[in-house]
Amino acid sequence: MANVPIVTPDKKDIEFITNSLRMLPAWDNREWWAEFSMKTKYSLTYLAEKLSGLTDDDWGKANRPCRAAAYLLMFFDNPAVYEHLDSVAPTWDTRDPGRIGQRWSQQLCAAAWRILVADEENNYYSNKFPRRMVGRAEHWRLPLTREASRGRLRAAAM
Repeated sequence: MANVPIVTPDKKDIEFITNSLRMLPAWDNREWWAEFSMKTKYSLTYLAEKLSGLTDDDWGKANRPCRAAAYLLMFFDNPAVYEHLDSVAPTWDTRDPGRIGQRWSQQLCAAAWRILVADEENNYYSNKFPRRMVGRAEHWRLPLTREASRGRLRAAAM
């Protein structure tokens, strides 16, 4: 992958995520967060641990944006929370319950996904999937090494 340029996460995505998360209710709104916790099946403690600090202006510098983006996808890429997330924009109205929450969630997750992809080269857990073409373009040869049985998926170029 030496010939692939390394891309850094876009500041606009980090700013968009920060602003979007500021639309969520404050942590002292226990009723809202308890329901969110129930719908996502993550504890309030876990949610608070992973989401706290993401509304600070410098979260994209202090924490690795890729790690934070993965948690955003875990918590918000979930159709079960769309209707609950309608409250992020209480002054907007729609005939379809969950529509505002869906739009909010999908845009947040799209930005988080772009951050994950941009930071993939630096991701320790990445498969770093090497490919070697064999014959025609539609044929790929990817035999696994013994390391695959130890939890590491690696393809050995033959």
